[in-house]
Amino acid sequence: MFGLICAFFAAAVMLYFIPNRVILGSHTSKLVSYQSLLLFLPLLVVSWITINLMFNGASFRSLAALGFTFTACLIALPRWHRYLIPSALFTALMLIALITEYF
Repeated sequence: MFGLICAFFAAAVMLYFIPNRVILGSHTSKLVSYQSLLLFLPLLVVSWITINLMFNGASFRSLAALGFTFTACLIALPRWHRYLIPSALFTALMLIALITEYF
């Protein structure tokens, strides 16, 4: 549960601090210096969740947290925006599987 909260927090931080001109001007392929700083937190969370998955096994909850965090990383990199839909679909599938696990 803590990993899911951290992934949601990382995505919220990414969306809050990215200025509109970066989102609107996503046709440029250069990585701006402050974007690499914003990418540090989600990559740190991805590495922590990956280590957790390796030692504790995979669950739908941890895979959904990983999907949320990958989505935050993809939002930060304009030239990788084409992978947003597959990442969101993966996250949605993991959330649906998590919900159906309880019923």
